[in-house]
Amino acid sequence: MELSESELKKQESLYEKGGVTLKDLKTASINYENAKSTVENSKLQLDKTRVVAPIDGVIVDLPYYTQSTQIETGSSIARIMDYQVMYMDVQLPEKYISVIKPGQLVKLTNYTIPEDTIIGSITQLSPAINAETRTFKGNISVNNPKYLLRPGMFVKADIITNHKDSVIVIPKNIILSRQRGKTVFTFDRGVVAERIIETGLENVTEVEVTKGLAKNERIVTSGFETLSNKSKVKIIK
Repeated sequence: MELSESELKKQESLYEKGGVTLKDLKTASINYENAKSTVENSKLQLDKTRVVAPIDGVIVDLPYYTQSTQIETGSSIARIMDYQVMYMDVQLPEKYISVIKPGQLVKLTNYTIPEDTIIGSITQLSPAINAETRTFKGNISVNNPKYLLRPGMFVKADIITNHKDSVIVIPKNIILSRQRGKTVFTFDRGVVAERIIETGLENVTEVEVTKGLAKNERIVTSGFETLSNKSKVKIIK
């Protein structure tokens, strides 16, 4: 285009001096316009080679292509994920179908991030029970703004179905099942007493005591299997 423009200016100067014909001038003008159109079309074609993703996210797969080679239509040149919000599928035991509800909070942990607990919530629950596994399907939405969780990870999900504050909680493994009910041993002044208790909320390791124990009472947490009511014991530190 620059050469055509220079040639056009030359022909215009010569035409004014009578050195070339009008035909020569028009030919130079047409050549310049054609060259300018070619450049503009080339720029448009070049702009079309700029690939813009329709979403914000992170490149998770980038196939390698040799520079300056033509890529076939339909080929994948990159894979992008936006996982600031993630979704987790879970299979829940049948016995909890009347307990778990949409909107309940979920605490998620992964062994790669032991010090961080990520909060999610139940978004969908299937009303149908799988006849083979006796489970029903649930979907959890997880806010992941710091990208702590990655697509494909396995995580532990604790669904909070109920909670209480300021209650008495003891380890589940110290409770003995007797004919009279659940019992533990309390300790006071060298003597243990068998105490019947009633329990409430529980998790994997701990249980709430709703009746039978008072705040600050001392209970036996080891060696209780062989104890009997009113036994004298000695604490060895």
